[in-house]
Amino acid sequence: MTKLRFHALSYAWGDAILSHEMSLDGQILKITASLFAPLRAIQRSPKETTIYAWADAICINQQNLEERSM
Repeated sequence: MTKLRFHALSYAWGDAILSHEMSLDGQILKITASLFAPLRAIQRSPKETTIYAWADAICINQQNLEERSM
C-alpha cells in the first residue's frame, strides 16, 4: 500500500464570500480568497510535481451537517 503525503491547509475563514473558482475533477468549485491563496502557492511550488492537499472546505461536504460535524 502506497502512503500519500498530504499537506493540510490551515486557513482563516475570514470573508465567507466564495470569490474564486478552481477546477477539481472537471468540476468548478467556488472557494474563498483565504483558501485560494495557499492553493495557488502550492500550485506554483517548484519542489514537487505532485502535491496532495487537504482542506476541509474541499474534502468535507459543506452542505451535509452530519459530515461536517464528524
